Amino acid sequence: MVEKGGRRFSQGRVHARSESGLIRVLGRLYRGEISLRGSDSGIVVVNTLPLEDYLLSVVPAEIPSSFHPEAIKAQAVLSRTVAINWMAKHKRDGADFCDLTHCQVYPGVASESPAAAAAVRATAGLIMAYHGQLAQAFYHSTCGGHTADANKVWPGKPWPDYVRGVPDLLDGAPACARSSHLTWTGTVRQQELDDALGLSGTAVTVLARERYGRASEIGVRWAGGEKRLTGEQFHLLLGRELGWARVKSAWLKVERRDGAWQFSGKGLGHGVGMCQWGANARCDAGASYAQVLAYYFPGTRIKPVSQINSANTTR
Repeated sequence: MVEKGGRRFSQGRVHARSESGLIRVLGRLYRGEISLRGSDSGIVVVNTLPLEDYLLSVVPAEIPSSFHPEAIKAQAVLSRTVAINWMAKHKRDGADFCDLTHCQVYPGVASESPAAAAAVRATAGLIMAYHGQLAQAFYHSTCGGHTADANKVWPGKPWPDYVRGVPDLLDGAPACARSSHLTWTGTVRQQELDDALGLSGTAVTVLARERYGRASEIGVRWAGGEKRLTGEQFHLLLGRELGWARVKSAWLKVERRDGAWQFSGKGLGHGVGMCQWGANARCDAGASYAQVLAYYFPGTRIKPVSQINSANTTR
């Protein structure tokens, strides 16, 4: 049920726009227009605004505004490419995107920053392309010294060559060495592991690794049987249940210790595409945003979106 001006609406939509260009909903400020509609589960809130205004919030929510301006420009191009690729991802909900990491983080006006706004303006309308088509774009916080192959992280479909792993070193050390997530350890109690996996008495082992060291296959055993997960499936299951601070990536080792499971590893995130901390270090060393994107996505080019046929994507 939606209420507006003392009237109640059980069907249809209620639209709201502010003369100032900003509107507050549930304690957050947003640009553009807000629409509300009733559903069986409550009220669905949809924010409609131009893509470039959307990026003003997304870019600083996805990469620190303290990073090098060129690294933030690289993020702006990636976030724009992701958004165009994923248009109508939440069509069933009446929107293009959600505001969570499932799409890209979108907190509204609160996340905006001058540094990110400058990067969005400087790259306005620019996206990544591959052979004249809109490219697939991925990014993550910290790769640990080598990015990952998309076909190992998300098997089951053919991925283009430009999303294969690349070494990410500067002067022989990981480019993301300044990240606090370069290496990590985390302890998971047996009950926590069981709850996260939805099983009882579980035990885990790394069965296979990709050529760079990330776990590509995890074995899960329990009293009733066993199954295999990809390294990223395992990482996501634990992250969604336990938070992202204990098992930060699939580049991991695991051992049983004192009745619990001790994990140790490198990096934060899935590892595919641009390493944000590595990109920042490369820009500090003199690279431009175009050079950074060319390094992490070999063979791609930066193009105006107007030159790309929206029907021609690499999805």
